[in-house]
Amino acid sequence: MCVAPNRWKADGVDWQLGDESFETPPFTECVATAVAETIWREAVKHLGGGGLEDGGDVSTLRKRIVWLRRKGEHRDVALLQSIGSGVAWTESRFAEVGFWSA
Repeated sequence: MCVAPNRWKADGVDWQLGDESFETPPFTECVATAVAETIWREAVKHLGGGGLEDGGDVSTLRKRIVWLRRKGEHRDVALLQSIGSGVAWTESRFAEVGFWSA
């Protein structure tokens, strides 16, 4: 958790900007973990987000995207990225929020 513009505390460790420890990989990993946890806590609040309290596994999605890129299937990559990020709404979802009737 960021406690000041130049200070971060987490897991019993206190990093201060200017300290040697501030530049080490553990600090970077700590920040990345804190950011990911915040994102997943927000994801739970959205439609279909139930069960994401501890994060989600997107490893299969990433592997498939790499595979499609190697095959040159860029349109399918874009489609899969859209679906994976929740951008692809169904007609019923559009109707639910009032964009159009199903």
